[in-house]
Amino acid sequence: MTTYILTWLIIGAIAGAGFVYLAGFFGSPQSTYRNGLVVAALIYVGLAIAYGNLVWIGIDIIGVIIFGYFAWRSRNKAYDWFAVGWALHPLWDVGLQSWGTGREVAPSWYVIACISFDIVAAVLMFLLIREWRR
Repeated sequence: MTTYILTWLIIGAIAGAGFVYLAGFFGSPQSTYRNGLVVAALIYVGLAIAYGNLVWIGIDIIGVIIFGYFAWRSRNKAYDWFAVGWALHPLWDVGLQSWGTGREVAPSWYVIACISFDIVAAVLMFLLIREWRR
């Protein structure tokens, strides 16, 4: 089990770093980070739809609203908002999708990878924001 968790944590961390690095190739990195936060929340809605669980569809739509708010607030160079959203997203992953009844909807490998993806992405975004402000 430990190897399984470590493997998915490493994959998620590499993917998170890749996302932050490659975001500039798709236009504005800030826009990509902002939109990516909403997409990260929407993936859980898609998983709930695929599983056919109406309760989790509703719960995960609330997640889209919450993280959409962070994305929306990050407009006009308020970039800390999307970075904070990414930093808080692991709480959604762990609290609801891993330990809560949402584990029936989201595959464990995805939740594990998403946790490290979000943390690595948030840390790198905070570092980039510091650079942008210089």
